[in-house]
Amino acid sequence: MKKIILTILSTILIFNCILGCKGASETISVYSPDGAPAIALTPAMNESFDNVKFNVVDGQTIGSFVTGEDLKADICVLPINMASKLLGDGKNYKLLGTLTHGNFYLLSKSDMSITTDNLQDLIGLTIGVLQLKNIPGLTFKSVLLENGISYGEITSPDEKKANQVNLIGISGTEIGSADFDAFLVPSPQADLKAKALNLNFIASLQELYGKNGFPQAVVAIKNSLIDNNPKFVSDFKTALLDGNNFISESNIEKICDLISNNLTDGLTPTFTAKNLTFKMIERSSIKFVETKDCKEEIIGFISRIQKVDGNAVKTLNDKFLN
Repeated sequence: MKKIILTILSTILIFNCILGCKGASETISVYSPDGAPAIALTPAMNESFDNVKFNVVDGQTIGSFVTGEDLKADICVLPINMASKLLGDGKNYKLLGTLTHGNFYLLSKSDMSITTDNLQDLIGLTIGVLQLKNIPGLTFKSVLLENGISYGEITSPDEKKANQVNLIGISGTEIGSADFDAFLVPSPQADLKAKALNLNFIASLQELYGKNGFPQAVVAIKNSLIDNNPKFVSDFKTALLDGNNFISESNIEKICDLISNNLTDGLTPTFTAKNLTFKMIERSSIKFVETKDCKEEIIGFISRIQKVDGNAVKTLNDKFLN
């Protein structure tokens, strides 16, 4: 009888593991947008993880991999505002940490230099902002608000007002247009545009925000993966923590190859060995910081963004942050 009971219990245990575990034999899917987040993931891509599939995708689609009935991403890199709205309740995912800390720069034909001491010099100017409604625009507005600088959104340069910083949402093709005084652009794209269009770096949004920048792209991980495969989670975290050394000691070709090898079919890589430089990577503010060490920074950032637009982000549940 004991043998029968033991056999039944063993069978149940094995069956439950098959159903619920992301074990060594089941593929772990990691998703990231192309660009700086993908560069930040290359240290993990370089590790010889068993049964791990990295997927570098179009940034416009990243939210689809952590929503719906089929949560395709076991690990996902996404902007903090999106993470707060889609995953912040902690029901399916937890925050592993911050991966990038802001990579936005003001470019201009002018040679002015903007710091928090002279932000008022932007009043009356027209600034084209890539992703005005998302993290770039929201963070820039939070800086202006924090420093008591009036701003307003306009739809055409003809609508600009002399008593405010005039913000317009633009596409990449509008960077360099004579209709604008400056442009808020993410690196590494900012470096490419500055070189091609003879533009100057006149400010770092990270420095305007604060000493350590702001939490931009974060890594979220499925709760079930944490519960069922803690060894992998620990190894993955270690790879990211060691990431700065890997990136600084690798060559550009290796970094680009790692991204290209994991790029979604049909997607053209943003960066190649011909256009990516270490200076561009430096401006991408890549550094993995575990949740326990960046929790207060994230909570503070969410609070500042909520002052700009209460609907743009959601307060994070403790389940997501612990």
